[in-house]
Amino acid sequence: MNVAMVTPWTVKCGIYTYTRDLSEALFKKGVDVCIIRIPRFGIKTLDIMKLVANSVPEEVDLVHVQHEYGLYSGLEKGEFRP
Repeated sequence: MNVAMVTPWTVKCGIYTYTRDLSEALFKKGVDVCIIRIPRFGIKTLDIMKLVANSVPEEVDLVHVQHEYGLYSGLEKGEFRP
């Protein structure tokens, strides 16, 4: 199985720690993990999800998005369409 982890990877925070630990645990179980880094601050529109969608490798089976609720405005409305 191939999993893409979408996360604000460069910022040391609870989201980073959780994603790091989950990625390591999945890797130990034989799962291929790809980290897709997103900015924690800056882009706050649906453009961030378009950026993510274009960054996911074709062979990925599952995309896991880990973020702080409300960090990216518009996502809570379910407006994103790939």
